[in-house]
Amino acid sequence: MQIVEPPQFLFNSAAATADSSANIHPGTALFPTLPAGFQNGAAQSTLYAGATTLTSCLELVNVEHIGEIAKGTLFQKLTGNIPSGPVLKDVSFEVYSGELMAILGSSGSGKRALLDVISRRALGTTRGIILLNQMPLTAQIFLEVCAIVTLRSDLIPGLSVQQTMNFAAALTVSRVLSANQRHERVKRVVEDMGLNDPQLLNKEVSLLTTSEKRRLIIAMELVRDPLVVLIDEPTRDLDPLNSYLVISCLAKYAKKYDRILVITLEKPRSDIVALLDRVTILSLGDVVYTGYTKTMVDYFSRIGFPCPLLENPLMYYLCLATVDRRSKDRFTETNGHIEMLVQKYKFEGGPYKRYAPSADENGRMNPPVLSALAKPGSTSNLGALVGRKFTHLFGVFCNPLSSISWEIIFLRILAFPCLSFFIWLFYFRVNSRSQYSFATRNGLIFNALAIVSFLSAIQTTFSFSSFRTRYFQESRSGAYNGRVFILSEAIHSAFVNLITVFGGSAILFYGCGLRDRDDGLNFILFSFVLYCCWNFVELQTSCLMVCIKEPLEALSTTLFITIFYLVCASGTVKSICNLDDWLFFLTYGTIYRYAGSVINSNEFFVANVSAQDLVGRNGVPCGYLVDSQSHCRYLNSTDYLLQRYTRPSNPTFLYMDMYRDFGLCWAFYLGMILVALLVYSIPLPSFIKRKYRD
Repeated sequence: MQIVEPPQFLFNSAAATADSSANIHPGTALFPTLPAGFQNGAAQSTLYAGATTLTSCLELVNVEHIGEIAKGTLFQKLTGNIPSGPVLKDVSFEVYSGELMAILGSSGSGKRALLDVISRRALGTTRGIILLNQMPLTAQIFLEVCAIVTLRSDLIPGLSVQQTMNFAAALTVSRVLSANQRHERVKRVVEDMGLNDPQLLNKEVSLLTTSEKRRLIIAMELVRDPLVVLIDEPTRDLDPLNSYLVISCLAKYAKKYDRILVITLEKPRSDIVALLDRVTILSLGDVVYTGYTKTMVDYFSRIGFPCPLLENPLMYYLCLATVDRRSKDRFTETNGHIEMLVQKYKFEGGPYKRYAPSADENGRMNPPVLSALAKPGSTSNLGALVGRKFTHLFGVFCNPLSSISWEIIFLRILAFPCLSFFIWLFYFRVNSRSQYSFATRNGLIFNALAIVSFLSAIQTTFSFSSFRTRYFQESRSGAYNGRVFILSEAIHSAFVNLITVFGGSAILFYGCGLRDRDDGLNFILFSFVLYCCWNFVELQTSCLMVCIKEPLEALSTTLFITIFYLVCASGTVKSICNLDDWLFFLTYGTIYRYAGSVINSNEFFVANVSAQDLVGRNGVPCGYLVDSQSHCRYLNSTDYLLQRYTRPSNPTFLYMDMYRDFGLCWAFYLGMILVALLVYSIPLPSFIKRKYRD
């Protein structure tokens, strides 16, 4: 049987101006007519006429990978001794620009591991050569000029499709491009992925269908015009019509912009056969076939496995290369059969591959070309992340039907004022004429600290979770680092929390009557102490959510820590003087030690009228606050503080200073920002990365 080789790609000889030693580094423009930061590519051809590209090639040569083959126990994850074994075995293939290549394989065949190896994010040992345009494809080069779309990619709820795409462009495309150019790029990609319906663009992402969501996630990666795009299972859980739509969009995109697209498929349908340029079939990490889709049937027919009439060739040959695990005998038989197919391809599959020419018509080597739109700097990313947070919070005004936005607004802004109003309406009425008010004031102070802390923890675990997950996905793609991310969270919270804390504080302070005579400073001290506590707990919870994936687990952990702070250090539940020495000195390391000191000093330290004078002047008894001789328990409010903030060794010395402790509250808040920056800067252990790995 004679095999007809398909025609080779022709390189543009006019563009091949460099000699064989020329190297074009990632991120540099190939054509001098393009402005800095706007690299070459067919996607920009409408803006810059005459810009042409050379044929690009992604090549794998004898790639092997040893990785995890079992989940492992908790101890194995902590020690890094998870069972490992060969995942990929001697994988070699080529794929060229303008082609859509599908990697087929059943579960456990190594499809996802192959994408991880190409993207340089696989955990384990990798051997072999991965080249992009004759240059080694390092992790840095991949982040600069390539993209990967994983099966589990999350979106920020509350944003519309148009807003999601705009922020994707702001986070991945340099501001060297004008706003009109970035808008044009977004518009073009939206059209290419079939998302240009005006109603769809204004649709909130949580209301999208599976197909719409999948195409949006792909479009977010395509907006930077990467040279190579890896997509894991783009048709998973899609019906036949939407599966064809997604693959059709990808095939058209690859040819329209001359890009390399590699996708994985577990159950390929017959209607997409004509859309796939190349196919690689994997089985247990080995290559059963790789090459042209249209020559696949000829190859298998030549080695004795013709495809039956009216059968889907992709599915037929995928089943042919699948291990039967129903019994030990069937496993041994099919495993031997697959080994035979692997060896057959190694010896007879060479003619079915296509190879690019090594030189142009003038005998000169083509220079390696690596190009994509340049990425923005940290300052631009910081502004985009802060803008995305505010758009997410107030997106309800753009999407009135979004229940998610209303929930976030209630938790972030309205919850504390509403609870404060509830306390004022049903519980606390401070009667400052009696020492009975001491206990009422103390309970009100505890409730203020507790409500602020608990609400901060609750809203953080549920509103921060989606941003945390998206951060892990975007940071792995090189969009921005953890410092920029957590700083954007701190900036956003600093503004938003002013609204909710001051609103609730005003109701508690003035409505419940904490101070009869207020000069404005007392309210400012009270409000800003609660503000520092709210932000402190929010940052504390954000740090915990780096390693705790589930929101409820993170919530229970941060609440446990916060309750310890409140009970032992705030001076509202338990007197400082009754603490053991080790616990007393431990409280100096908590913000609530100083927050409780400031608020208690603010409420009690200035009233120095004795109890006897109080009763004699107003005729108001001490209430239940009497000793065995029917005298008032406290001489005055300062004596009340002495009984809570002194030590038996020094019963007349108050362990508190209002203005010093107020400054220390701010120091703890700012220090927590530095801790969060550190936590989000250090490399995560592998067992934590596995929680967020796709």
